[in-house]
Amino acid sequence: MVSRDEDETTAVFEQSKKYKFEILEENKDSRKLIEVAVSVPFYSVGFLATISQAIAGKGMSILIVSTYSKDYILIVSQKLEVAKIALTELGLKEA
Repeated sequence: MVSRDEDETTAVFEQSKKYKFEILEENKDSRKLIEVAVSVPFYSVGFLATISQAIAGKGMSILIVSTYSKDYILIVSQKLEVAKIALTELGLKEA
């Protein structure tokens, strides 16, 4: 994923693809990507807030990236299993 605005360009990619970029600043924490492949209409108020609150309730911070058809959650690698539990408690299932 690449996001660009007037202040910065942010790229999220697998570590193995690092050589393709000129990196000015790097997040040193290893992260895992959780794909939330749920088709949610734009008028569904609170969907991502509910996910964020569930994960925050387990003491974790996240980064959410949304596209038209999916949402992606970046979580610190060591907390991946706890995040999966939080999502399962909401009724989401692992693919």
